[in-house]
Amino acid sequence: AATVPGRRNALAIRPEPDRLRSIIPALDPPLLTEEGRRRYREASVRFLLLHRMILRELLISFLLSLIGFTMIAVLGTAFTMMRKDLPSEYLWAFLPCLIPSLLVQTLPMSCLFATTLTYSRLSSDQEIQAAQWSGVRLGTCAAPALLMGAVASLACAILNDQILPRASARFQRLQEDAARR
Repeated sequence: AATVPGRRNALAIRPEPDRLRSIIPALDPPLLTEEGRRRYREASVRFLLLHRMILRELLISFLLSLIGFTMIAVLGTAFTMMRKDLPSEYLWAFLPCLIPSLLVQTLPMSCLFATTLTYSRLSSDQEIQAAQWSGVRLGTCAAPALLMGAVASLACAILNDQILPRASARFQRLQEDAARR
C-alpha cells in the first residue's frame, strides 16, 4: 500500500488500550464497573418497557381480531348449516365441535393482522424511528411479534394434534346421529 509523503500511515498508529476503551465504550467490558452495571440496568428496563408496550398493543389487536374472525367464521358455518335444514339443537351441538377447526384458521390470520396493525401504527407515529435513533435495534422492536407468532404456532400445533381429532370424531358422531333422525 502506498503512503502519502509527509503523512503517517493510519495503520501504523496504534492507540493505547485505555485510550481505545475511552474512545469506543463497547470495547470496555460493561459489567466490570459500577457505571457499566447501572447503564446495563437502565437499558434493560428501557427494553422491557418497549417490549411491554408493543406486546400490549399486539395482544389487544390480536384478541379483538381473533374474536372478530372467529365470530365471522362461526356465523358463516351456522348459516351454511341452517340452509341444510338442521334442527337448532343440532346446530348448537355442532358449533362447539367446529370451533377448534375454525381457530386453526383464525389464529394465524389474527396474528398477522395484529402484527400488521400494530407495527403500521408504530411506524406512522414514528415510534420505531425514535427507538432506532435511541439506539434500539430493529430486531429488539420485532421480538414481541416473534414471541406472539411462536405462541400462536404452538397453540395451532396443539389444536391440530390434540384437540381437533377429538372434536372431529365428536362431529362425525353427531352427524351420524342427525342422519338417523
